[in-house]
Amino acid sequence: MEETFEQVYADWGEMLYRLAALYLGSANEAEDVLQDVFVKLLSQKRDFRDREHQKRWLIRVTVNLCKDYLRSARRRAPLLLAAVLTALLAVLATAVSADESFRREVFQFFRISTAEQVPQDLGSGEEGDGAWLGTSELEGGVTVQYLRLTGRWDDENGILCHWLDEARTEADFYAVTDQGLQSLESHHLTTTVFWSGTDYAVDLQWAVFEDALRVQAFGNQNWDISYLEGRTGAVLLRLFRDSGEDYSEYAMLLDLSTGEARDIFAGTGAEDLVNVAAITLSSDLRRAIFSCDYGEQLYLCDLEEKTTKPVEEVLGGQVDGIWFIAGDLVGWYVMDENYRYTCSVTDLADGTTTLRFADQPAYQREQDRGVVFLEGRYMLEVREDRRTSLLDLLTGAETPVQDFAYPEGDSRTRINGAGDKILFLVVEMDGEGLGISELTVLDLERGTAAALSREGYDVRHETTVSWFDDDRVVIRSEEADGVCLLSLYRFGE
Repeated sequence: MEETFEQVYADWGEMLYRLAALYLGSANEAEDVLQDVFVKLLSQKRDFRDREHQKRWLIRVTVNLCKDYLRSARRRAPLLLAAVLTALLAVLATAVSADESFRREVFQFFRISTAEQVPQDLGSGEEGDGAWLGTSELEGGVTVQYLRLTGRWDDENGILCHWLDEARTEADFYAVTDQGLQSLESHHLTTTVFWSGTDYAVDLQWAVFEDALRVQAFGNQNWDISYLEGRTGAVLLRLFRDSGEDYSEYAMLLDLSTGEARDIFAGTGAEDLVNVAAITLSSDLRRAIFSCDYGEQLYLCDLEEKTTKPVEEVLGGQVDGIWFIAGDLVGWYVMDENYRYTCSVTDLADGTTTLRFADQPAYQREQDRGVVFLEGRYMLEVREDRRTSLLDLLTGAETPVQDFAYPEGDSRTRINGAGDKILFLVVEMDGEGLGISELTVLDLERGTAAALSREGYDVRHETTVSWFDDDRVVIRSEEADGVCLLSLYRFGE
């Protein structure tokens, strides 16, 4: 099949852009991913059998590039959650797997009667680089904190990073408490790590607040870090090799106190894999999933048994996506030629597999029904009338959200790092920003879903939205003269 670049872009560019925008929650980052997709298409010069083969490949590459983007700690405002239509991050829900409070017959939905009034006046800036604009207390225990930032700031894992110079070589760290900004003690680490014939100069700064770790990487672009669930003293150090024609990555466990990088995959066979695009570790560090050739090949590494095998060999058939749920359990799915999904759960300890659902489409607003992948323990099922239920892959239970209809139009769904709260967004993408007109948070522990409408958002240039920490949602607005507005939402205490 032969087509010009212009024809391929005209056929699929808009669809892939919207898919990336839904994943990432950022128009600018979606454009970056779209560019990378077509660079990959041009560089690989693949021969597709037909248009459907071409479309399937482009979707898979887009999805995997979005996964890589979300896993990267370099993102200015990372989204530590999964978005509509796929599995993006391994949300590890071990802590809630045995909690009986999550076993409910129905979730109670209510709408907050008073809309949030998004601030129009951001102040003069005389208050300093970080200024507290106030807190809005709404009904139902919902509070919104507003913070005006000037200069270069990043937010990640509930901790703010304030760059002190244009070159971004030094930073201060702050926690956001109910009383305002709290300065945090930071630490600096420099070390050298050797892999694949190359010395990697690692230079980073980090801070800890309560149970949260924030790491900021400096220097070149051939390494990065990923956080480890429940750990504040170590990170996964990701090492990249990109020769133009060949891209691959590897990972080691980096101790932040000593600077020691431990090769946890040595002797497993994983060190011999090529074209590795993503590595996901289980929460107990016993297993890892390697995605090679941008999702075309998936491997399961057992660090205790010192083995690395193709996922299809381990599970006994075709696998298009896989993630860790809890303990020895993995979730996985197969996608057919009509983009319909069959999802199962396998216990890797004894090899037993349980079918959870079959022949279901991924949710798309054009058809108003389907499943929403949150990757981890939970999924959502949206029916024709947009009634929504929570699917628990661990137990097989299905729990409806009473009186709640999945948002129409452009909408997004994200889960927090603890796996106990789900965020629904309604966006109006007619203006320059994301245009978030409504937030709904489904609290799995409390058994409630609360919806908050927003007014005045159209005057703000909203660029990113994420879970700021396990309890607060953050919307970031980029304004003129280097001013940024952070709005932090907490739904109930």
